[in-house]
Amino acid sequence: MKTVLIIEDDQALRENTAEILELSHYKVITASNGLIGVSMAKKHVPDLILCDIMMPKLDGYQVLSKLSNNKITQIIPFVFLSVKGQLEDIRKGMNLGADDYIIKPYTEDDLLSVIERRLAKSAQLFDSKKENKPIFAEPINEEIKTLNDLKNYFYDYGSQFEFFKDEIIYRERDHSNYIYLLTEGAVKTFKIDEQGKELVTALYREDDLFGFTSFVHNN
Repeated sequence: MKTVLIIEDDQALRENTAEILELSHYKVITASNGLIGVSMAKKHVPDLILCDIMMPKLDGYQVLSKLSNNKITQIIPFVFLSVKGQLEDIRKGMNLGADDYIIKPYTEDDLLSVIERRLAKSAQLFDSKKENKPIFAEPINEEIKTLNDLKNYFYDYGSQFEFFKDEIIYRERDHSNYIYLLTEGAVKTFKIDEQGKELVTALYREDDLFGFTSFVHNN
């Protein structure tokens, strides 16, 4: 039975998440703030950690930093719990070494999907190191069930592109060779009407996907 440590100061959310995981046959340990969370992680060495970002005592970044500097806890998969819209917080967490994130409020499927994927990836990494095999940056039979899964896939396997202001990414009637996840700035899509005027059809901002329809339908 795998053990999951939940570090969350919201009691209701902490208890609800723990109940979902227990019903899914995980052993659950909980902590109500970051300071307790660090202590519990070192004491129990769980298989995975779910950690809120904004907390008393120690915030999520400080928790990750302390655990990353400990030889025993630094290899534990670490997943941030973040409120929707805190894209800067998510990016900062990933840059610090977090393995994944889940946006609040999250569904049971979102929660279990991320946990299962991270535990599987951790096991694959452990087996590869033990057998001295190379680790390929490609998922094996990895099913993308939700939009959050797709965004996490981008963070794991995507390539980064940079475009300048007013640069055309692709034109109408061109096929999009990629699905894009926007991490910074804004992108507009537009058409030119019969009078030659620009008609804006959509505006995409941080954490939005675009190019999806063109890519999937090959049009």
